[in-house]
Amino acid sequence: MRLVALVIAFGLIAGVAATRARAAEAVNPQGRSTASLPQPGAGADAPAEFPEILSAGDAELYREVFQLQDAGRWSDADKRIRKIRDRLLMGHVMAQRYLHPTKYRSRYDELASWLKHYADHPDAVQIHTLALRRKPSTAAAPTAPRDRFQVSSEYIETGVERPARAGSAAEIRVQRRISGLVRLEHLSEAERYLSQASIVRAIGRDGADRARALIAAGWLRRGDDAKAFRVASVAARRSGARAPRTLWWAGLAAYRLGRFESAIAYFDELSTARGLSGRDIAAAAFWAGRAALRGGHAERVGIYMDRAARFDRTFYGQIAARIRGTGPRFNWAPPAVGSDDIVAFSVQGAGRRMLALMQLGEDERAEDEVRSLRIGTSPKLLRTIIALAETADMPGTSLRAGRVLLRGLGERIDTALYPIPHWVPEGGYQIDRALVYALARQESAFNVRARSPSGARGLLQLMPATARYMADSRKSFRGRHGNQLYDPQFNLALGQKYVGYLLGGDIVSNNLVLMIAAYNGGPGNLAKWQREVKHGSDPLVFIESIPVRETRLFVQRVFENLWIYRARLDQPAPSLDALASGLWPTYVALDGPGLGVAEETR
Repeated sequence: MRLVALVIAFGLIAGVAATRARAAEAVNPQGRSTASLPQPGAGADAPAEFPEILSAGDAELYREVFQLQDAGRWSDADKRIRKIRDRLLMGHVMAQRYLHPTKYRSRYDELASWLKHYADHPDAVQIHTLALRRKPSTAAAPTAPRDRFQVSSEYIETGVERPARAGSAAEIRVQRRISGLVRLEHLSEAERYLSQASIVRAIGRDGADRARALIAAGWLRRGDDAKAFRVASVAARRSGARAPRTLWWAGLAAYRLGRFESAIAYFDELSTARGLSGRDIAAAAFWAGRAALRGGHAERVGIYMDRAARFDRTFYGQIAARIRGTGPRFNWAPPAVGSDDIVAFSVQGAGRRMLALMQLGEDERAEDEVRSLRIGTSPKLLRTIIALAETADMPGTSLRAGRVLLRGLGERIDTALYPIPHWVPEGGYQIDRALVYALARQESAFNVRARSPSGARGLLQLMPATARYMADSRKSFRGRHGNQLYDPQFNLALGQKYVGYLLGGDIVSNNLVLMIAAYNGGPGNLAKWQREVKHGSDPLVFIESIPVRETRLFVQRVFENLWIYRARLDQPAPSLDALASGLWPTYVALDGPGLGVAEETR
């Protein structure tokens, strides 16, 4: 059985966890990975094993039930449900039924009853939402889902907590009004609106200056650096770190204007402000160092670069560290777990369900159980989940558990935060694994069922139209026909084909910055930005001048991931070297073409 093989492999990890090499993969001169898992008998004294939770009979019945319900054969499913002795997975069974998209319409009483018994299950939020929509006016409110841990990757991997969102309700309303005017490029009107005494009284000078940062950004995006500097510098001198974005835009506008002394001052103040994320501190310190170099203060460059390099998992932190000849220190050994940890995991509710679902081959449902992890979750339990997920090739689970452990305890398990999936695209890898993994980590956090509000699906978040074009097919990938995009191998194959298409186009011309920007923002927007953005052939100025915040951040996050995956695969990072030298990075293939790594990635 599948779980038996998993148990054997996991036992090896438990016994020889410390033996994995630094890079998890040794890459030979042809770029092919040569490292692998230890073989049986390679040093595990008493391999720990995960128990099979379900009897063989119940396991077979559950498999049949899930298959029958997927086809809407409720009567046949009910006959088998009545024969199941261990009711452990009935919450998942009934959730599948009640949430079936086409073949079952659930009643409020069914949904309310489910929530009463299974409010800690992964589908609780969706079922609760559906129950509220179908609740009769006279019915009692349904049981609320138990609090679920939702973790953002934006701050937790940088060493500094996310700053609290400041601002009164009045300030939020004003910022929304200003954002709307800026989006329409009515920047002068936005300035006049903020100059009204009634607005300043309502939100205070600091609040008004925080809103002025939005206007300064708008002027900068339009290419009017002088107006951006005028708005941002006045606000920054008045409110300073209480309106930190004004310091950023004032510094960037000053840099673009060649006013390097002013740029140093604003970036320096921002880099020492309280309550900022690690990414913000690293960015401000890095740009202070850049301005110092351009302004003739070479003796100060090292101070600022060292300040940025403290956050050496971030975009600017990694560049600064490379400039200083340092870099992140990674530990690619998996977490060590013992038999006591496994026993504790197998008797815990979510852990027991997760193992049972994996026994059935329901890996996606098993991964969903990890979404209920909280910061207070036992670190031993989290390490056990990570080791299990790595062995079972569940990178999404590994990443989520690793983030919970990092956020809750500050414990960093690099193999969990940057997992290596075993999926191989149809036809093998035509684009380097490090780049594909970097995109997948940012796009979906390795959630094969990820779907965006705009309709992008799967690991690499492909839009139906893009998928159809890359597949060179008349087949639609919309609606139910888009479910094929949830298949990891198919999604990776089309996604890497799209990456190659972008790299080979005239707009991108093998430029990594432009490719990543186009992947997120679209080739049409990229062409527009290239025409309109004043960047002086400086790749970092271009990145910071991309008008769409989502795309600016996306470019930086993907590079962060790419460089760390290069390290994990024991490969150089030529794009990091290029940006550290102020050059545009081009795509350099380091893997062998058509690389299939299903048996070789560990």
